[in-house]
Amino acid sequence: MRAPFLVDLALLSDEQAERRHFDAWNFRRGRIVWYLFVVFSVGGLIGSLAEGLGLRAAALGVNLIALAAIARSRRRLYLHPRFAQILIVALAVESALFTALPTAQPIVLVYGVLVLPFLFLLLRLRFLDAAVVVCAVLATLAVTGVLRAEWAGDEADGPSPLVTLLTTTFIGGGAAAFGAGITRRYRVDLLADLARARGDARERLRMREELESARAIQLAMLPREPPRPGWLELAAACAPATEVGGDYYDYFEIAPERLVVAIGDVAGHGVASGIVLSGVRAGLHLLSDQLDEPPLALDRLNRLVRETGPDRLLMTLGLALFDAAAGTLSWSSAGQPAALRYCGATGEISALAGTLPPLGTRLPVRYEALQAPLEPGDVWLFVSDGIPEALDDAGEAFGEARLASELAAAAGEGLDAEEVRDRLLAAVARHRGGAEADDDLTLVVARRIAS
Repeated sequence: MRAPFLVDLALLSDEQAERRHFDAWNFRRGRIVWYLFVVFSVGGLIGSLAEGLGLRAAALGVNLIALAAIARSRRRLYLHPRFAQILIVALAVESALFTALPTAQPIVLVYGVLVLPFLFLLLRLRFLDAAVVVCAVLATLAVTGVLRAEWAGDEADGPSPLVTLLTTTFIGGGAAAFGAGITRRYRVDLLADLARARGDARERLRMREELESARAIQLAMLPREPPRPGWLELAAACAPATEVGGDYYDYFEIAPERLVVAIGDVAGHGVASGIVLSGVRAGLHLLSDQLDEPPLALDRLNRLVRETGPDRLLMTLGLALFDAAAGTLSWSSAGQPAALRYCGATGEISALAGTLPPLGTRLPVRYEALQAPLEPGDVWLFVSDGIPEALDDAGEAFGEARLASELAAAAGEGLDAEEVRDRLLAAVARHRGGAEADDDLTLVVARRIAS
């Protein structure tokens, strides 16, 4: 029976936890004691084959039965009935058998002086259990001592039953009281540890509930469905690595032929990143009428994060302005990975890379817009850094080159935006294999179609 872990005991009541803890303690130590009892009984049986054979064989049988009962209890989660009950029955019967032996009074005296105190100091019995054991043994010694005196008459060797009874009472009773005191001290320590463990468990539960609430809020920030303007296909996915991730994407239709895709990543994870993320999202919606100038929007959001966010907590953000009428895409990046373009006419991959720092920086910065053509058949890909930095079991990153190659292969087959998204996610999953994601995985695919 293994020792129960404190976290397991913390889920039980005080009484159940105490019982299981001390039962496990007594089982592991008591089993060794009964092995010694069996050896002692076998030795006594072999040493006196001519005298007292039946009683010594019975003593051996009692010990074997007790050992079998202990072994059977090993399969249970905790001992039932208690280990103390096995102890009381076995000691009482064994005391009766030893006392009844005509030449066993010295052995019984040693038993009462040494063995019982040793057991009480070794095991963890509560005062009531220890008192029951002592009373059972003393009652057995008294009854069998009287019977032995009647059987053996004046020829009995060794101390009288009264001497044995008194000696066992004082020494065994004192050891039982001392052992019960040790058990009481251990019980106080155990209950104190359980109180701390339950406090820690409640704190973990509270934090988990907070994270789940923050996770629900974060998911509510992401758009349920992409807009369908008729000239642009959109598909996205976000897989947080923890309960509360830092990745974000959104869409803003600012005119019938103008649409903005936002994608960002807050440094770190947890509740703090969720707070910053909610602030930036609210800022984007407040600035939705100014998103036709992405650099200006980034400047204002930079001040927002710097002045209201936690110290040294940064956020990357990219704004892509699709203009179907002008046939252009404007990309403004605050630390986001490069935007990849698959050219439908040539099948080539090009990148718009922004090198300016993320939002929240205290460095002087002025964001700018990079432009590229937007033609039918073009496929644009925007990702968080968790995609190219996804690691396999060997620690190799997925990489921007592999990402560009997978985009070219998927877009070259004429797949729609959702199919391209699924193909890219599958490629990242194959690369990772069994490795756990240590960063959020977010991507947005936009495919220009004929109006």
